[in-house]
Amino acid sequence: MKATTVVYIDAKGAEHEALVRALNGLNPGYATVVYVDVDAPEADNLKTVFDVPHMDDDAKKETNAALPTIHLNCWKEKHRIHNAPASDHPMFDHPFAEKQKDEFGAVIQPSRPEHEAMIAAHAASLPSAEDLDAAASEDKAKESTKGNGSKKPVPMKPAK
Repeated sequence: MKATTVVYIDAKGAEHEALVRALNGLNPGYATVVYVDVDAPEADNLKTVFDVPHMDDDAKKETNAALPTIHLNCWKEKHRIHNAPASDHPMFDHPFAEKQKDEFGAVIQPSRPEHEAMIAAHAASLPSAEDLDAAASEDKAKESTKGNGSKKPVPMKPAK
């Protein structure tokens, strides 16, 4: 794995071809990668990122099931596809930009059609409540018909 080429996904979702420089022996899947940032000044374009997890690592999964997983600050194999943030994702907003307000002073939320479409597509891919209930009842039926109830009880040894 060391000295192989992978794809590093930076904190904004951009892909960079990178070289694995070292592996973390304590955390499997974590690697130190080196890549060239073409947008950085020539004297400072070689970037080293330490202990980057793989995109399949549990630390990179979205904790809110209603939102899609967006892969950031991780590495992947070249053939793998990752979910990049939509171009109108809130993370791209300027942190100090003044919020637009209506005539009553209420903040007007910016339009985010791509981001909302990404969330809607994710929600459509989730199983419905009826599907989850049906799967749970199937699991319960399988559990109740396993036949584990026919085992003879083990006698307890008398206390001394």
